[in-house]
Amino acid sequence: MARLADFDLDDSSPAVSPHALAANAAEAVMKLATALPSINDVAEVEEGDQSDLSAKEAQQKEQTETVIRTAHATGKAAVWVIGQGIAIMTKGKLYRRTHSTLEDYVAELIPDVVPRQTRRWVTGSKVALAIATRQGEAPVESQVRKLTDLPEEVAVELYVAANDAATAAGQRLTAESLGQLAQAVRGADLPQDGAKARIALREWADALFAPPSEPEPKGFDGDGATSDSTEDEKDGTGVQDAEVVEQPHLDSLGRGLIELKAARKRITKATFEGAQAEGDPEQYAKLLADIRRLLGQMDAVVARAPQLITDGS
Repeated sequence: MARLADFDLDDSSPAVSPHALAANAAEAVMKLATALPSINDVAEVEEGDQSDLSAKEAQQKEQTETVIRTAHATGKAAVWVIGQGIAIMTKGKLYRRTHSTLEDYVAELIPDVVPRQTRRWVTGSKVALAIATRQGEAPVESQVRKLTDLPEEVAVELYVAANDAATAAGQRLTAESLGQLAQAVRGADLPQDGAKARIALREWADALFAPPSEPEPKGFDGDGATSDSTEDEKDGTGVQDAEVVEQPHLDSLGRGLIELKAARKRITKATFEGAQAEGDPEQYAKLLADIRRLLGQMDAVVARAPQLITDGS
């Protein structure tokens, strides 16, 4: 497969002080929040009201949607920045003086994320960030997973071609559509010339999103997905991507364990002693009773958990 060697995907960028980034992060978020209309200026409307929006309401709607889309785009890009950062930590073993394993380091650094999630971010970060640079918006995770086995420059051009073709056809880009195009690329020889390769990718994408000449079979939703498609295939909308994992219950256990570890670090003997000394005995007694009750419930649930059965048991 041609690697489209003449594609220009320069990933270099000016160095930015990490201290400056940290100092400005909260300020940047607050600036985004201040771009929202004042909630006090928004007139409350009763449930069921279907009246037309006034000129002021239309302006408030547009202003609010712009901020929401900006915040959403920022959030989608942030996970890939995290992935690239973890890749750097991994390559240089930069955690080696404080943690024995990468897993322990990541669990403490970002305790609300399960290891499997961060591995996906690491795997897809380079392609996803390159796409974000080209498109101005980061792709969602299930889309990136369809592209990670392709050469980076091919994956980026494939995404761009597919996204442009879907938009031109008035459709949305789905992970399933990307997967179909990626499969076509894997089984074909792209032209060595980059410009010709781009044209070929766009032609394939246009063909995929072209309106059908005959009525589609029952269940076809018009964008390459069927009515029984999984949520993993129905991403790319303006709503937060609903990540579907292969082992949701194991992921839930992993996330729960991380949360319990984080709670264990916060709740220590010193925490109890300090809380007792803060002069609110009723609140302290209530919290202590609730913690004991929760621990008892957790202990009962774990005690009833099915045990692993091995051939030698």
